[in-house]
Amino acid sequence: MSRSRRLNSARKVRSLTFSHTLLLLILAVVVDVSAQSVDAVALSNAFTNAAEACKKSIVSINIGVNKVTRKRFKHFEEHAKRIGEELDLDRLPIGSVGSGVVIDNQGYILTDHHVVDNIDEDSILVTLHDGRRYYAHVVGSDPSSDLALIRIYANNLFAARFAKPSSVRLGELVLAIGSPLGLTFSVTSGVISAVNRDDLADDGYSVTRFIQTDAAINPGNSGGGLFRLQGDLVGINTAILSRSGYNVGYGLALSTDLVIAVYEDLRDDGRISRPSIGVAARSESFDSSLVYDRAKVEETVIVDRMKPGGAAERAGIKMGDIIRTLNGMIVRTKDNIIQYMAMFRPGQRITVGVGRNGDTVSVEVELDSMEIPFMQQDRLSKLRSHLGATVVATSGIPTLSRVERHGPFYHAGLQEGDKLVSIDGKLVRNSEDVSQITATLQPGATTRVVCERRGSQTSYDVVVGAVVVERNR
Repeated sequence: MSRSRRLNSARKVRSLTFSHTLLLLILAVVVDVSAQSVDAVALSNAFTNAAEACKKSIVSINIGVNKVTRKRFKHFEEHAKRIGEELDLDRLPIGSVGSGVVIDNQGYILTDHHVVDNIDEDSILVTLHDGRRYYAHVVGSDPSSDLALIRIYANNLFAARFAKPSSVRLGELVLAIGSPLGLTFSVTSGVISAVNRDDLADDGYSVTRFIQTDAAINPGNSGGGLFRLQGDLVGINTAILSRSGYNVGYGLALSTDLVIAVYEDLRDDGRISRPSIGVAARSESFDSSLVYDRAKVEETVIVDRMKPGGAAERAGIKMGDIIRTLNGMIVRTKDNIIQYMAMFRPGQRITVGVGRNGDTVSVEVELDSMEIPFMQQDRLSKLRSHLGATVVATSGIPTLSRVERHGPFYHAGLQEGDKLVSIDGKLVRNSEDVSQITATLQPGATTRVVCERRGSQTSYDVVVGAVVVERNR
């Protein structure tokens, strides 16, 4: 082969190699861009799926028309009917006050204490994600943690799933869902800016354990949920740090370990049962703490006084011990002891890590009950079963003359003019029968109601509601 032909062949090989290399580079860029696009789509879908799923457990809390106002306007309503018009008191303007999170299928909803504080209990109107509306009553409320538990009676509820507190990570993507500024079921996104934040001014709340987020939280978000993209509830939105009163990127949500403890107390007893470890402590600087513990220490919360015969003394904790952990949670200040106690219950056994003479000792403590030193909004309401209708005799037949809007009969589909045949399998002959049968039903239970409408009998499944007949504070 001549030299020129070999050079031409070499140029062709180099040209082919360069072309292949260029093609491979282009393919690599395309694949990389495509991969980024797929990741972006996957991330977008994760946000969308989480928002759609988590929104179902969020409620909007409004102020409806209470019994007193309804009674005052009753004659206007009756006059409107006489002239062929309609005055629907439940359609009068109402105000949005906050949000809530459905916690279980029995209708329990967590919100903030300040959302339902000083509001007539018979005017708390809850709107579900699908538009259904129910009046709620307050089960219990705890100003010290700014949490309250309310309840509605309904079927087909979607309960939030709690995130395990220890699994929540700094920088994790989250969604805040609620009704800020009256904009119901709004979704904002951000990250977790800090976890276990307990170094903020309490503004009157003695028990605080916050998750900080930059997801936009504004007035009306209070009581709503902070969710991770996996769909778990990581906190109840409670406050913002802002001089203007509106979001500037510093939102606070109560951590689920505190939320779960308060929820269980309010659900079981309608009140808070706080435990006591039986010590008074003081926080010391690093240098002064060396007097008590010459090992390198990070925590300097020192036992200053002990309750004689109290939980700590019985367990063997001594004066001068440095309290380092409570059930694995690091204790940094004396206030942490009060804050962490809110997550336990009287009689529970916890492990306390103490520093003593250069060693770390684990002590098992059975917690005592504590007399709560703050004003607790303790409802302990006495309830009565409620079906939400007025019954009159029409030609001797018990007939619905009024069906309360947002009441049990209303949600089941019963209407004014329906003739009652039976409730819970028992024949209805008059309004007294209705009262007697209703008294035997349990709030939250589902009962079968048979009525006659335009000559045909139809059965309806009714979720029995409740009204407050007596309230202890």
